[in-house]
Amino acid sequence: MVASTHFLLCPNRAFTTLGVEDKSVTFETAGESENMLWTGEDYLIEGEAILPESARRVLDSNSENVAACFLGYAAIEVEKKVEETKAHSSGNRDWLMNESDEAIHRHIENMVEYSRKVQTQCDQHNVPYFDTSTNFLATVERAKEHLFTAR
Repeated sequence: MVASTHFLLCPNRAFTTLGVEDKSVTFETAGESENMLWTGEDYLIEGEAILPESARRVLDSNSENVAACFLGYAAIEVEKKVEETKAHSSGNRDWLMNESDEAIHRHIENMVEYSRKVQTQCDQHNVPYFDTSTNFLATVERAKEHLFTAR
């Protein structure tokens, strides 16, 4: 039986502590981490580790114990997200800011595309998707509220 498990899913960095690097994770390999949900612990899982289809299966079988949503930025222009990313950087502690402008742009472009795929799958599998393209903090707050009131 699963203990009270919450998982928030967003396309961001992967589990580097588990040896999963953000540059090596693809949309196709994200379905492999579903087993983390069955340990009875609360988890915050990033969207590169599980797909909406898997989240739907977990929700269907454990809706009283699991809450899920995905966050992304499917509706933002790449250049605007690049500007926001740079403006909100934590400097040297921010791995992306150590990359070239071209690499930053390419990464954001990939993440916007990934967000669009996630949003499409969320729509297909009836899993909540919160788009942070505008009103980032308010959107994150709505996602958090969803997680703690969905069950």
